[in-house]
Amino acid sequence: MNSYDKYIETIRASSYLIGVRDGLRTSPLRNITLLALLSETNCLTNNDGTPIPQSEIDDINSIAVIWYNEADEMHIHQVYNFDTGEIYWDFDSIGNMDWTDNDDKLVGSLIMFGGLE
Repeated sequence: MNSYDKYIETIRASSYLIGVRDGLRTSPLRNITLLALLSETNCLTNNDGTPIPQSEIDDINSIAVIWYNEADEMHIHQVYNFDTGEIYWDFDSIGNMDWTDNDDKLVGSLIMFGGLE
C-alpha cells in the first residue's frame, strides 16, 4: 500500500508549540500554541461563523491532524478536537469556497512545523 492510500492521524496537545510565519517566507518565525494558531486562523467558530465560547475553548486538550502524503507531497485533510470529535478545519468542507490566507497559514504551519512524520 502506498502512503497516499491511507490517512495518518497525529495527535498533539492544544499547548503544542508550533512555528508560524506571517505572510512571506522571509517574515520572522514565531512560536505559538496549536490552539492559538486555530484561533488566529478563525477555526474556532461554529458552523454559522460565531466564535466558540471561551469556556469550550478552555476545555480543548488534544487536537488531531489528519494528513497524507501523495507524490512526496504532504497534504492536510482535517483538524479536529480529538476528545470530542468537533471538526475545526476540513479540506473537503472548503469545496468551492476560496482558499484564504488563514487556510494558508494553518496548513503551511502544520506542514512545516507541526512535526507530522
